[in-house]
Amino acid sequence: MTQTATAQSRPRTAIALEALENPLVLKGLAAWKSARGARRMPAKADLTPRAMMEFLKHTALLRVLDGGEEFVFRVVGDQIAVQQGAPVAGKTMAEIDAMLPGHGTVLKRIYQGVMTAGVPLAFRGWYLRPADRHPFCHEVVILPVADDGETIDHLFVVAA
Repeated sequence: MTQTATAQSRPRTAIALEALENPLVLKGLAAWKSARGARRMPAKADLTPRAMMEFLKHTALLRVLDGGEEFVFRVVGDQIAVQQGAPVAGKTMAEIDAMLPGHGTVLKRIYQGVMTAGVPLAFRGWYLRPADRHPFCHEVVILPVADDGETIDHLFVVAA
């Protein structure tokens, strides 16, 4: 079976946070938990680059626009850029759809799932890079961030 056939037959699926295995993703989750303290979720200012030094290139920070109707990539680590296969920094999901038809829509649906749940969501499995259909296995956690501790205004993503 080819790598592409394998990737198509084993799509990424949602997993419990306790099932995360990648050390970099686990460090991201630990940093988020530490930053939030007793609150439901941390503020953006609590997630400092110094605290994320070991996994910073595996992170992205998205700003939530219009209550979750749109998202924009504010910060994109080098490895996230490789995983996306296209320049996404500063782009909304609509702009990503213009570059990579349908990909922004998929990302938006996932990010809206975090907004609806109000808790971190994790995924593992095969990922076909939209730019060139290159398959690779990855693990990702999407973590909500709220400056007021309640209303999600950013999403913090760690993927490896």
